[in-house]
Amino acid sequence: RRLEGDDASSYETRSLRPTTERTLDDVWAASRRCLAEAQSETRPAMIRADLDRYVLLRPKTVDLSYSNTVQPLTVCMRRCNLRGRCYDVRDGSLLDAAVEIEARDPERGPASHGDVVLNASYALRSNKEGWRQVTSLGPVTPLARHFSDGDAKKPLDVFIGLEPTHINLRVRVEPADATVTVQGLSVKSGPSTLKVEDLKSRWVKHGDSLALPLKVEASKDGYVSHTTTIYARAMPHRTDINIKMRPAQICIRCVSTEGIVIEDAIDVVVENERHSLKFGGMDESVFGAWVATQKKSE
Repeated sequence: RRLEGDDASSYETRSLRPTTERTLDDVWAASRRCLAEAQSETRPAMIRADLDRYVLLRPKTVDLSYSNTVQPLTVCMRRCNLRGRCYDVRDGSLLDAAVEIEARDPERGPASHGDVVLNASYALRSNKEGWRQVTSLGPVTPLARHFSDGDAKKPLDVFIGLEPTHINLRVRVEPADATVTVQGLSVKSGPSTLKVEDLKSRWVKHGDSLALPLKVEASKDGYVSHTTTIYARAMPHRTDINIKMRPAQICIRCVSTEGIVIEDAIDVVVENERHSLKFGGMDESVFGAWVATQKKSE
């Protein structure tokens, strides 16, 4: 074919250029090489999932790379749910008691069947009869890290420590009008109930159970003061206190240097700031009865 004019000059120019055009096979091969290089490079990326009252459990990161296929990504989220449980602070044993989870800021979302909102403030309360709450008295704030471990199908356990509120005593004292105190608290003869928090004592292991060591004191003019320690268990158990006070009497006998009792001993006077007592002689029968009385009262 013969070319004339502009077409001829254009043809001559193109014919003088080197052949640099790629074929379709060359383009396809280059694309495959780029794709292979891109697939060999991976970049980590953080995963974020937002859903009310849920927290992302796993995975937290994923490796991204170029591919000619779509890879599915499955994430596991945990429901932000709390379950309150009570335990005995004395020995750590679990108690069967209900726990209420109250929202301190209801506008951010009240607790519904244990479901809570992250970073909100909640109060834990237990009202088991005969027990008082001694731990978790302040507000609690659930955070995402609290739900990062454990079984995603179970609620997160929060624990409240309880201790008994009262102990029962039954006091018997002779004479009946004596003054009796338990840990410094005045009690009367007969049944009485004391608050544990007022006794200022700590639970200890006593026998097969836990008890409070309590200092019991009895006093009355003309009688020897009595002090003892009892171990009182929590209600419904009752601890009995039996006290028999000894009269504050003095017996003086005079004997000779040979050890012979002088029946008609001279009077003896005992004086101090409060008393002035005078004693005369004492015969054998009276002395024997006195000794027997003292042995019974010990």
